[in-house]
Amino acid sequence: DKVHTISDYLRSKSLTLGLSENIPFEKITPAIDTKKFSVKKNPGSIKDNIDILTVGRLNWIKDYETAISAVKILKDKGINVTYNIVGSGPEHERLTFCAYQLGLENEVIFHGKKMHSEINEMMENSDIYLQTSMQEGFCGSVLEAQAKGLLCVVSDADGLKENVVDEKTGWIAERRNPGSFAEKILKIIDMPVEKRKETALNARKRAEVDFDLEDQKNRFTNFFKY
Repeated sequence: DKVHTISDYLRSKSLTLGLSENIPFEKITPAIDTKKFSVKKNPGSIKDNIDILTVGRLNWIKDYETAISAVKILKDKGINVTYNIVGSGPEHERLTFCAYQLGLENEVIFHGKKMHSEINEMMENSDIYLQTSMQEGFCGSVLEAQAKGLLCVVSDADGLKENVVDEKTGWIAERRNPGSFAEKILKIIDMPVEKRKETALNARKRAEVDFDLEDQKNRFTNFFKY
């Protein structure tokens, strides 16, 4: 009778799977309580040893291999970097071996599952949030990272292109291309801190305006009411 979608991408996908264009639909994106994600103390700043963070299940579709390979490129270029991965899943053993093969045992750290409060603290201490997924409907973790004022580098996968505004609230790289991600991160490192801060605060403001939790609640109420 009616369809809810979290992104234009998923609505388009549903049409290819047989959904009629005549069925009413509404896009209501994920939303967050931004009060639980206060902006980092120094948005846009980067430490000498860069801390990169990804939060998500260890699943093939997240394509952590591309992320780990990008870290290898950064290391080979003389960048001091630590890549923190939060989450668990069936790919843990294979990804651990991937990091070992690339000589990144000390740079890539698997933290397993963490409480939401712990993730918030890790975001506070991180410089860059990385999401190399092959597909995403939207991705709440990227939204949280933007609300925190992290510098976000994401793939050009589906809903991520709706989540991040390229060059304004973050940076979009070509999926399955470690060099593309490394290039974006190097660009961020070389960027004036004022520009990085502007991007971080743009991301925070957009999270407050476009992904407000109360607005989402009201839209869902109206969606089911009418």
